[in-house]
Amino acid sequence: MADPPAARRLGADVLLGAGLAASLGGAVAAAAVPNAWAVTALLVVAAVAERTVASRSTLLRWLFDRAAAWPVTRAVALLGLVLLAARTVDTSLVVGTTATAVVLLAIGACGRALELVVRHLRRPPLLSRNLDLGDLALPRASRRLFSGPEPLGAAAVVVVAIGLAAADGDTISCAVALAVAAAVAALPVAMLAMQALRLRRSRVRQRTIHAVTTAVEQLRPQVAIYFAGTPEEVYQPNMWLRPVEDLGVPALVVVRDPEALARLATTTLPVVCTPYNGTIAKLPLPPSLPTLFVTHSGNNVAMLRRREVRSVFVGHGDSDKPDSVNPFARVYEQIWVAGPLGRQRYAEADIGVRREAVVEVGRPQLEPPRSAPAVPTVLYAPTWEGWGDDPHHSSLPHAGPALVAALVAHGGLRVIYRPHPLTGRRDPAVRTAHAAVLGLLRNAGAVELRLPQQSHRTGGGDLLDRAIESGRRPTRREDRAADPAEAAWSAAPVAAHRIAGPDGPGLASCFAQASLLVADISSVVSDYLAVDRPYALIDTRGVGAEQLRRAFPAARGGLVLGPDLAGADELCEVAAGVRRDPTVARRRKLMRETLGDPATAGERFAAAVAALQ
Repeated sequence: MADPPAARRLGADVLLGAGLAASLGGAVAAAAVPNAWAVTALLVVAAVAERTVASRSTLLRWLFDRAAAWPVTRAVALLGLVLLAARTVDTSLVVGTTATAVVLLAIGACGRALELVVRHLRRPPLLSRNLDLGDLALPRASRRLFSGPEPLGAAAVVVVAIGLAAADGDTISCAVALAVAAAVAALPVAMLAMQALRLRRSRVRQRTIHAVTTAVEQLRPQVAIYFAGTPEEVYQPNMWLRPVEDLGVPALVVVRDPEALARLATTTLPVVCTPYNGTIAKLPLPPSLPTLFVTHSGNNVAMLRRREVRSVFVGHGDSDKPDSVNPFARVYEQIWVAGPLGRQRYAEADIGVRREAVVEVGRPQLEPPRSAPAVPTVLYAPTWEGWGDDPHHSSLPHAGPALVAALVAHGGLRVIYRPHPLTGRRDPAVRTAHAAVLGLLRNAGAVELRLPQQSHRTGGGDLLDRAIESGRRPTRREDRAADPAEAAWSAAPVAAHRIAGPDGPGLASCFAQASLLVADISSVVSDYLAVDRPYALIDTRGVGAEQLRRAFPAARGGLVLGPDLAGADELCEVAAGVRRDPTVARRRKLMRETLGDPATAGERFAAAVAALQ
């Protein structure tokens, strides 16, 4: 079952592409007839369609770019105009029209080149957030209307068409129309040239680098978070922002992708972003800087090579998955795990990690919920398919739709579906199962939760403008005190099912709403233990509950459903509170083994940071 919003977007793209192609083809055909006013009308439609593609259709824009056919309207439209001129006017005007076509295309090429120049000048090697950049004043990004030659270039085509149609063979009128078209097309290019010159004279790149590095030097951070993953993985550093904020010491966040900077959660911490290893090498870092690495990435090397760095791998959650004992961990000075089970994993993996390098710090970002859910609720939070070839990494393709169908059919339970942000990225079977789950819940009246976009993503200007603005008005603790997820949960009927996608509430917020969790072998289970509520795993391998618990410690404290969902009735009754939870004792034992004492996690985390300074 296809995802309806995605299917609608694809359908809209198909209709838009078909409309653009039909209007362009029709313009050429009308020019061959000839019918001047038909050409004009069809080119107006094509110009509007092209502008719509440029602003709304990511798929078509990507296809045009890959086909080197952008902007496609102008080239074909001008061909149509030449054909029209050839059939209705004398030879000299045909030559003039053809020359104008060449000039307009040349102007468009210059405009595209200048766009790249302006984009380069407005994307310095070092961006920031929450850093005081002093009196740095730079030209702001131009308004969207004048950001490139496409809008007025398309208007120039329409001017030519109208002029030729109205002239009806009058050489002087046609010449005036061609001149006006060239002038209109040249206007945005001239504006781009002026902007590029102004940016060049302002020394944007050099001054921005100087301002940011000076601010970092003055900050003298005592701890840093480093993230070199993809924008889709930005949930990984997000989970460490609050614990580092709570340390109450100067801190710095370093990210390597501008889009990751845009997606980073609201934080009071100063943030710098650069995609360049050379810039990382020149950051003015203080000596003995504890640096927390949240994911294994090849670009971690750029920070690891800094002599000032005391490298620590904190990851993004402990679990029984192989990545929790990745041999890459040998490169770090220390590895911080949640509890004794994490230490045991590294010892048993025998990958060359020294025993004294493993430090138990708990999970300082976890807080037990303050109250029970308003209605009996089952949270289904499967993991994604992973980078390896394990077909049982995720339960989604094996039992996801059947599980959700059974929960919905029970009638007395609310279902929350919270898939991993990378779900379906590699495996079509997982994508299909994910779409089926979405379809089941939508048919059952589920509400899709979306949090309001954060101000640093929606503010005016580009990333450079936002960096300067955030330096003047940095985020304060009170700015991010209110949890936007609270409003999202209360905005729908209490008993309605929920879908919490990538733009919805985070896992911790979903945990607070759950009476029972169904998950896979992942850090979701480890973190949920702090909630002290029942959970279940699905034995997709069919090895049996006892064997699953021996192989995966995370299964010891929960219910186990068979591959055919045997035990689902018991699960529903436990979630609804009509059956006693049989897992309390062993779940709490597992919580201590996995997390240590949750109440002291913040203190242990702070002590571990201080010990490296």
